[in-house]
Amino acid sequence: MKLKKIGNVEANYSFWQVLVVCSGQEFLDSGEDLIASFEINSPDVRLVLCLTDDLLAARELLKSLAQKLIALSMYELELDGDVDDNQRALPYQIARNVLLQTRLPTLLLESCSFVRRDITLLPAELQKADCALKLRFNRKGISQKVLTNTLWLLPNSRVDRFLAQAISGMAKTTSENEERKAVYKALQACRGFLKVAALPGRYADRSHKHEGFIWVRLPKEKAETTAAREFREKTRARFARPPEVIILHPKQDLGTKSHLENNTFKRRVERLARPGRIAWRQMARLLVELSWERGKPARLVPLPQWKITKEALKNYEFAKTIFVPHLISAQLPHPKAYYYMQELVPMLFTVDRNGWGGASTVYNSNAFQNAEVDDRLDAFVRITKAERITKAPQNADHLNQLPEFDILAPLQVPGDDALVYHSDVSLERFIEELAKFAELSGVKVMFRQHPFDETDIFDRMRKKFASKAVVFSRAGHIHDCLSRAKVVAVINSGVGFEAMLFDKPVITFGRAIYDPAVFTADLKSIGKVYSAAISENPEDRRERYSKFISNYIYAVGFKLDEAVLNKNEDRSAAPAYSPNPIHEDFGFEKSLQTRGVKLTKPPAGAAILRLKNEASVRLQRLQKLSGMGLNRFNKRVVAPAWGRAARLLTSPLSEEIFSGKTVALVGNASSLAAGIHGSEIDGHDIVIRMNLGYPLIVRKEMRGGDLPSEYLEGYFVDKKSSGQERLAVLREGLAVDTLDRYSGIQALGKKTDIWSCSTSDKSRQLYFAPLFNCTTVACHPAFHHLSPRLLLTRRVKRFPAFVYRNLVKDYNIEPSSGLLWIDYLRHTGLVKLNIYGFDFFSSGHIARSMPNTLELRGKWPHAPDVEKEYVMKLLDADPRVRLVRTTNEGERRYEK
Repeated sequence: MKLKKIGNVEANYSFWQVLVVCSGQEFLDSGEDLIASFEINSPDVRLVLCLTDDLLAARELLKSLAQKLIALSMYELELDGDVDDNQRALPYQIARNVLLQTRLPTLLLESCSFVRRDITLLPAELQKADCALKLRFNRKGISQKVLTNTLWLLPNSRVDRFLAQAISGMAKTTSENEERKAVYKALQACRGFLKVAALPGRYADRSHKHEGFIWVRLPKEKAETTAAREFREKTRARFARPPEVIILHPKQDLGTKSHLENNTFKRRVERLARPGRIAWRQMARLLVELSWERGKPARLVPLPQWKITKEALKNYEFAKTIFVPHLISAQLPHPKAYYYMQELVPMLFTVDRNGWGGASTVYNSNAFQNAEVDDRLDAFVRITKAERITKAPQNADHLNQLPEFDILAPLQVPGDDALVYHSDVSLERFIEELAKFAELSGVKVMFRQHPFDETDIFDRMRKKFASKAVVFSRAGHIHDCLSRAKVVAVINSGVGFEAMLFDKPVITFGRAIYDPAVFTADLKSIGKVYSAAISENPEDRRERYSKFISNYIYAVGFKLDEAVLNKNEDRSAAPAYSPNPIHEDFGFEKSLQTRGVKLTKPPAGAAILRLKNEASVRLQRLQKLSGMGLNRFNKRVVAPAWGRAARLLTSPLSEEIFSGKTVALVGNASSLAAGIHGSEIDGHDIVIRMNLGYPLIVRKEMRGGDLPSEYLEGYFVDKKSSGQERLAVLREGLAVDTLDRYSGIQALGKKTDIWSCSTSDKSRQLYFAPLFNCTTVACHPAFHHLSPRLLLTRRVKRFPAFVYRNLVKDYNIEPSSGLLWIDYLRHTGLVKLNIYGFDFFSSGHIARSMPNTLELRGKWPHAPDVEKEYVMKLLDADPRVRLVRTTNEGERRYEK
């Protein structure tokens, strides 16, 4: 089997997937509804489609639908060889192979399914289960005890054994009842080790209820309700209309600024289930619905926040309006952009032409003073306090550990955008000056660490400034800290707004949206402003706070859990209140069991089968444990020994070969293929290529066609691709026009003087080194990854050890091979270094259609933002270095 990305959407970053296996006719019957429902109602999904026959009309329909996608990441699973005649067992066989190949949790879905609501939180609900399906164990008829139309599966040995048992039981299955019976018996046979959960009915809704998340085809004798039919028609109509509005939505299972760092399944589920992140997703949905209400066709596009860049916005130039999350116009200016942000409390968002906080158009406005206090305000304050609602997770079990203090000074995360763009005061200066004030005045200050701060600033400042008058604490819930404070001092933290809910005097030192309602100060006027704040009439303060909070929440902002919202596009004008279109959906999502549904035990079955399957799983576990032990032994004993020996079989790369030379360093960015840099690259004295940047690999879009055998050197299976892609490689010596047609040498060039062999894939080392037939360099110091055969058959060069060591020490990252080369080359005597095919992972890989295996499983080791910052600083510092990048339009752009 081979996975192939289809459509225009970039390779996605999903940590789970939906698999649909169907015949061509089944796809013709319901495929359009299926794909439209995902794209419109739940686009943050990785959809894998497998057509089990070659019905041409179905393939053409799939291709045409894929071209209409803007948000949904879709892949086609191509079957190799003949398909099993047992059509009942086939989906389970395919699911088993997909789990082994991708190692991603998978929802097996029928093609006749229709996604009614966003199913992003499904893995959070099913996180405890290896397997989940619709169960009715209380039914007497054995074939009615399970429903097999929707099946959740984790990629582990327990599920593999369950699927093997189910497939074995379907050897002669011809009916749906017999299929159910086989699955039921497999559950019984695996009950001793398989973690099973009853799939919530909303994910396999055969009645097409309004509360259903996934509707499944109704029985023939049952007619679809009018409401369900109208909703289907609305979804089809939305899919058919070209969007005028694009709402970019930050994926909430990923970090805001990191590229797949510590993104295991458990961690990503945990992120998804946080109330604040659920609110982000619902806000994006609200913007979609508001756009449609205003007659503007809209589409929601999920992206990692760090992928929302100037280059990314060029993909949506066709739109009249683009909603950009988390940023302000100073960070990402665009004439069509509106900026939306979660503000102050989890359920509150703002939308603005300029941005949020101190950048917004309503900053410093006193309009709230003339506004009436909304009747809903008292309930909001009461519920916020009673349910202890706040944006960040709290350490609520240490109330008794709170020290005595007068001023609460909650700290923010260093480098936070609110500090960078909305303040002239650094976190260090804020702490230093407040500490000095405390020492001189005897007013006791408590600095509290931000829950998301993983830097060392808190501990450094504590060592430097802690005293009887200055305390540093992590204890207590922020609401407990606010209750005890006499005054709250912030730069521009959202805690200042929460302090207003507790009627506390607030002093800001940066630019906060609530500045007009509180005291503002600079670092030289702390004492004066503190005295004014502590002596103010509480009634005057309470009246001012009430007006500001009411106006900001109900007129300026969008409080998602309210039944009625101000829908006036001009947030400074008189409010226009009407029903909240996502209120009901928000309620459904809040009710989900995000800690995981309960597990259940299938009834006992045949003892012999149970023992057989338990023995099989125990054997697999034993093999896994022994493999882990062997891997540990290899890692701790064999690898270091072989690494030392392998290093002795390499020789140092001489810096002298670069002296006085022009050098082209060619990376693997997909954007390189859009340019025409080939002859320019080949014109350098020395051309260095990275890993799979070999110019004789056939272009991705050409792989599906027929390649004349006389053109082919052979095929290479890329084990680092999550799709185990089979790459066609052309022979050397072909005519230039042939090379350009199949591999695009006008973009890549064909000259290679040095091949950078930094891969741990030994098969790739052995395959490509002879084809390059040039100097081979191991730039990474992990010499144990090198193949003994490679070292014995070729002269492999190595980098000086300090290159890797210094980068790790100075930047605290695992440097990519590209960064190692750049750092090494800048220390040589070259006269010019031009860098091609480096866009810091933003455009994907030039040869792969599928993500890297580590990337897909949340174990990506590199830090593109740090590497980009390093390179940009180098461009300013070293005039010999130039970064050549290709825009989406294929134009060359040179960066000094």
